[in-house]
Amino acid sequence: MSAAMKNISMQAQEIAQSLDGKLEAVAGEHVGFSLFVWTKGRCTYVSNCSDRAEIITVLEGMIEGWKQGMPDVPAHEVQ
Repeated sequence: MSAAMKNISMQAQEIAQSLDGKLEAVAGEHVGFSLFVWTKGRCTYVSNCSDRAEIITVLEGMIEGWKQGMPDVPAHEVQ
C-alpha cells in the first residue's frame, strides 16, 4: 500500500465527518454519500450510509448509465 493511500485510510473517518457536515449545510438536510479514493490500483471508500445494499444499488445504476453512454452533466443542469 502506498504512503498516500495509508494516510488517506487513516484519516478517512475525519474526512467523512467534515464532508458530512459540509454537505448537510449546503443541502439543508442530511444526505447520504460515499467517497471513493484510489491510487495506483488500490481503492478505499468511506461512507455515511450504513445500508451497503443501497450503496450497491446506486453504484450499479450509475455504472449502467455510464455503460449506456450517459453524459457527464451536472445534476443542476438536467432538465
